[in-house]
Amino acid sequence: MLVAGGLALVVLCGAGIALLTVVVRDRIRDVRGSTTITVEAIAPATDDALERTRRALADRADAAGLADPSVQRSGDHRIVVRVTGAHQEEKLRALVAVGELEFRRVLATTTQRPDASAAGTPPAPGPPTAPPPSRDQVITKLGRAYEVAQSLVRDRPAPEQIDPVTREALTPFAALSGAEVAVLPPEMGYVVPTVTCAQLLARPVDVLTAPGERTATCDRAEPPSRYLLDSAALSAVDVSKATATLETHGQWVVTIGFTSVGQQRFTEMTRTASGAGDGANQVAIVVDDVVVSAPAIQAVLTGDAQIVGNFTRSTAEALVSQLRSGPLPVALRVVELTSDPD
Repeated sequence: MLVAGGLALVVLCGAGIALLTVVVRDRIRDVRGSTTITVEAIAPATDDALERTRRALADRADAAGLADPSVQRSGDHRIVVRVTGAHQEEKLRALVAVGELEFRRVLATTTQRPDASAAGTPPAPGPPTAPPPSRDQVITKLGRAYEVAQSLVRDRPAPEQIDPVTREALTPFAALSGAEVAVLPPEMGYVVPTVTCAQLLARPVDVLTAPGERTATCDRAEPPSRYLLDSAALSAVDVSKATATLETHGQWVVTIGFTSVGQQRFTEMTRTASGAGDGANQVAIVVDDVVVSAPAIQAVLTGDAQIVGNFTRSTAEALVSQLRSGPLPVALRVVELTSDPD
């Protein structure tokens, strides 16, 4: 159950103006102003799918404790979410994320070099109407660099073992957009040092990796870690409950309970991971192709799973609301996000 404190209403009067503040869950929140986000379907969607998405967003907003949420359809393909309180942008961005949860075995991992981002800056994403690139188009764009990368996939050397000449030959990868990186083989996205975590995390939300496929992705640590992950062993359908709690050491933790089938899958996955030995026993908890946590499994686990990441209260509660509602039926793109302090 979520940690909650008392509720108190205090009216402060001064200069003839009453300011209403609310003490919620042991903190004070100014309820003035509002924040509004407008989103639209990335791909064509039926009216039924959009309505189910609207209801899922409303459920998420309630679960996240957002004040006075209003979730309304706008036109044929847009949804507008408005909440009381200014400066709620982070919460609303998390609210409209797809929220696709997966548990995947970690096949390989490395930490991105601090200077990796200097290899190049990927171009801005193409316009919404631009068709996704094909792998053949990306291969043509990369030229010989793709052949060099294929040799790395076969040998899979550690990043520090790649010589400067080879690294220079791989420079064209640094100019790929997130959509272009998305069509690369996952092993290539992992092993090529000039593909950065910024590029891997910029892949369009409507091309999330299929559960049955491997993927290369990163976490949001600083510096970030890069992962090559196996196919998903569990997904959101295996989750029966999710709660956020503040532990005694001051860290927010998200606890996940499983269905009976999900519990069997989770236990079997931890059995496999724990028997793999140090360096091969990590399990990644992934949300929308981003690694939230990748703990090393030391023993077979037969109960709930705890996600210990770099959570704030807002991000922990946002994740819980996503997990409770399940992934959105329709992937959404942010059209407008505004905060009104008055």
